[in-house]
Amino acid sequence: IDICFKPEQNEIDDFLYIIHNFGNIKLNNKNVLGKLLKQENLELLTNWLKTDNKYINEVKYELVYDAKKNGDNKDNFHKFCDKIGPSLLVVKTESNYIFGGYTKENWETINNDSITKKDETAFLFSLNNKQRIKVKKSENAIIIDNDYGPIFGKGNAYEICLSYPFLSNNVQICDKGDYGDKDYILTGNKSKKPVEIEIYKVAEECDENKIFF
Repeated sequence: IDICFKPEQNEIDDFLYIIHNFGNIKLNNKNVLGKLLKQENLELLTNWLKTDNKYINEVKYELVYDAKKNGDNKDNFHKFCDKIGPSLLVVKTESNYIFGGYTKENWETINNDSITKKDETAFLFSLNNKQRIKVKKSENAIIIDNDYGPIFGKGNAYEICLSYPFLSNNVQICDKGDYGDKDYILTGNKSKKPVEIEIYKVAEECDENKIFF
């Protein structure tokens, strides 16, 4: 008897997640996803990335940091994420809201100093509401600090800020902004306590024909 079994996409994603995290295997030209990003999210995220770079032809997503597996503290965040280049932060709260932020900048500090970086492509997003939000001021897009995790925004107007231990502390979110109530958009004005945090390396492949012709 011939039996043909076709797994569901979420089963495939879970399988790739297990291989990547426990077998330490990299899959060339494939997305390596964790628990929070699914295949159906990738087209939306890629379109958001193309908003500020019309030359992007293809985007690959690779999970590099899982707070539960790799440790929800500042040292492990910087160990896994400092030099990966463009990256995507994804957070899931206990109220099942999934949101995050993108930056093209590295999370590496210099001489352990706190650094503010400009990034005109940086944005926040909500997967629940399918909404993209530009950071309020691109010149203060992210803060890199060895005493914290990822920070989008600056000073008393943090748009997203993770303080360690990441899974024990509420995510700091600036409530109001140019795009309305960010707290409502990102967390539904519900719990800000994260239950999952993942960071993805984002590899952007550009179409040379679009650049030069």
